[in-house]
Amino acid sequence: MNFQPVLPIPLYGEGKDQWKILARPSIPIIFSNPVPTGSNSFNHPGGLGDSILPLPLVPPTGNWLLGLGPTFLFPTATKDALGREQFGIGPAAIIGWKNKHTTLGVFPQYFFKIGSIGDQADKPDASFGELLYFAYWNLPDAWQVGMNPVITYDHKATSGNRWNVPVGLLVAKTTAIGKRPVKFQLGFEYSVVSQDDFGKRFMIKLNVIPVIQALIKKPLFGGR
Repeated sequence: MNFQPVLPIPLYGEGKDQWKILARPSIPIIFSNPVPTGSNSFNHPGGLGDSILPLPLVPPTGNWLLGLGPTFLFPTATKDALGREQFGIGPAAIIGWKNKHTTLGVFPQYFFKIGSIGDQADKPDASFGELLYFAYWNLPDAWQVGMNPVITYDHKATSGNRWNVPVGLLVAKTTAIGKRPVKFQLGFEYSVVSQDDFGKRFMIKLNVIPVIQALIKKPLFGGR
């Protein structure tokens, strides 16, 4: 399970002319992750995984979605098997386009190790990335169809275990619970390229996305 809010931070200006930072933290909660402990023997630890925090700067660009900034890796895993025990930093970007009917884009980010905690004897330095590619088509009555798979790449993994490339399809509906808009998404993904060792092949994905009031409403540096 992944807790992943989108938190816009207004910097300067108002409305369509506003500059902002788009904070998109990702905090994974792992219920079961099989780890080999011997011949035909596995352990299933659970807990928090490592967290990431991209902070791209997004200028006012009309129908275009453009942003660039840093992204950070934090060793928040509650068990060694669930994380790298490394701090990381790298670039993050948003490139896309939207109008009344369609939203299209990609959101790549890449991480390099800058520090660590714990024993690193058997852990390679982090050099990995992911690319979210998304497309939504708006339908009547607040329905949508689309996709939002995430391609992953680990440069330090062994050959055959570096890439996971999923494709998928989802259906979404936005409704109101009380006075609060909530979007529900249900989709499936199949990885056309998968890691040889315990790689993800097929996934059913449910997203629940409530819309909450902005935590920071006024631009930090003013501007009209």
